Amino acid sequence: MVSRSLHTQTIRYIIVALTFFCCLGLLSVVRSNSASAITSDPKMFVSGDNTFYGYARAGEKISANFVKSSQVEPLGLGAHPITVSIEGPGLERQACTISPTVVTGAGCGFTDVVAAETGVYKIDFALPKEATIYDQVSPTVRWGRNMFSWNITIKDSANAVKAGRVWSELYAIRQPIQPEFATDLLYYYMSEDGYLYRATYKGYNGQISTLSADAFGIRQNKTCRSAYQSIQVDDTKLSPSFGECGGSYKLFFEQPAGELPQSAKRWDGKTEWVSPAINRPVIDGLTFDVDQSADMQAGKITYALKNYIGQYDIKIDTNDDGNFDATEDIKITHKIDKLTSDRQEITFDGINGDGQPIPKSQKIRVKIDIARVAEIHLVNADVEGRTGGIELVRLSGDNAPTYRVCWNDTQLKPIANKALETSKVDGRECPLSQGGVHGWAYGTDSWGDVRYIDNWIYASARVDGTAEIQYPSEAAEIAGVSVNRQQKQVIAFGVIGVIAVLGVVGAIVGVKIHNHRKLMKQFQPPKF
Repeated sequence: MVSRSLHTQTIRYIIVALTFFCCLGLLSVVRSNSASAITSDPKMFVSGDNTFYGYARAGEKISANFVKSSQVEPLGLGAHPITVSIEGPGLERQACTISPTVVTGAGCGFTDVVAAETGVYKIDFALPKEATIYDQVSPTVRWGRNMFSWNITIKDSANAVKAGRVWSELYAIRQPIQPEFATDLLYYYMSEDGYLYRATYKGYNGQISTLSADAFGIRQNKTCRSAYQSIQVDDTKLSPSFGECGGSYKLFFEQPAGELPQSAKRWDGKTEWVSPAINRPVIDGLTFDVDQSADMQAGKITYALKNYIGQYDIKIDTNDDGNFDATEDIKITHKIDKLTSDRQEITFDGINGDGQPIPKSQKIRVKIDIARVAEIHLVNADVEGRTGGIELVRLSGDNAPTYRVCWNDTQLKPIANKALETSKVDGRECPLSQGGVHGWAYGTDSWGDVRYIDNWIYASARVDGTAEIQYPSEAAEIAGVSVNRQQKQVIAFGVIGVIAVLGVVGAIVGVKIHNHRKLMKQFQPPKF
């Protein structure tokens, strides 16, 4: 018979053992979650222009180093001197040069540079002007022979690494051509209006490629109207915006830190947005000011649009029947690239969509139609392989997380090697992307080779303000909004409150509407 004291002692041993193993488990968790330096993927290098940004508080330390890889450039590009520099608010620019004949394992950079002031610091990896540019992947990035690995670290005064503080706006990457250099990439994309996406590229090898995101993607005829389709790189009518239209996202190499500010001072003294809060778009002061000297319903449409970036439509119901999409009606797509913009002014010449003058006695309606918000386009330029596809999830905003992603490859021609095609060319219903969708096998002349493959998605929105008006007015008060007949005779007809559609927005200041012909119809988003 075992004594009670032995039972008690055994229980004590068990408790001690459990405590020991629990502590080991806790220690393991702590180690696995500890922050470390951001480093380049071991199957991916930089050999072209790159600019990195980091947020640091005064007194914190920034390190950045670029080291030559043993990988050999197969395309015969020239070797060039490379300038690596760092600058920030209150910090004088520091620079070092990597020789074209640098040996493997050598390079240059900076260690524990103390942040003089709190703000955004810029780290440049720059090639000279004579280096080669590949227009199909970027019109601005110059490439060289030598490939480099890199690491960037931000530490506080106690040498604790600060995670989620480093980003790029255009990440130019180089991968060797061997299939085994395909890799899985995970990045976070932050928009100026505060939306955060996580993108995972699976089995990615683009050889020479760039990663970025904006609100426009493939556009029509050098305008800022999205085409919502993939194209060949030599297309003469459609092309990537490459950030020219604004609405560019920041590419974070880790999930952005919760301590990031909404904005911060940067190296040149200007203020830079960093991690903004999400605010509803606001339409304010929508009016139609009739041209008294004209003999038709001509005049100026003015309004202010705040907290919004991207594309949207101004619609004119030219016969006041409540339908804004008939053949006689007018629609024009605009874009806006600043959250706080100047007042917008559109000149309307009084001609309807059929080319007929609108009588002065005819009532019309004007509507600001916001169809999408937080739109993001991820254009893969000349990417030879994305074997596992792409997974995209929106992490913030209404209904987050959501995993839908759209594509439209229907205008691309079939390729000779069917094994290198994508399995589904039409993704305009925007399927769920968990696990990866819209992939293709790696190889020369693959589905993504010498093509711009556009994947996009958008978020639901709630819009405040007056989105629709009627002219001329018949009542002194409609929908609870007072109207002064002696001022522009404008009646607030529409909407203070909710638009629950999927979309993004945009605008252009001072555009004259040429309404003798209809603008081409845009891709209509599915209603989720």
